[in-house]
Amino acid sequence: MAVVDTTLNTNKETFETISIIAELAAHCTTQKPSQRPNMEHTVNMHAPLVKKWKPMENEVEEYCGIHYSLQLTQMVKGWQEAEGKYYNSYVDLD
Repeated sequence: MAVVDTTLNTNKETFETISIIAELAAHCTTQKPSQRPNMEHTVNMHAPLVKKWKPMENEVEEYCGIHYSLQLTQMVKGWQEAEGKYYNSYVDLD
């Protein structure tokens, strides 16, 4: 708990989630690729967390700049426009 940013005001439930993500990240960065978890394991570890922390559909349509009604490419374009940055020379979102 001491390594978590104090401005996050973490409670026990949040700390447990942070611990799961940190442990998975540690396994994903081991030196030997054969010791790293496969994608199926990684997705299985994240799936319950996504269900647990995703805002309810009837709560808010926009959450932290994420519009759940838009496709990802539309959201990225909106973020880029909001920041005045265009990365079209690097990434073609269409």
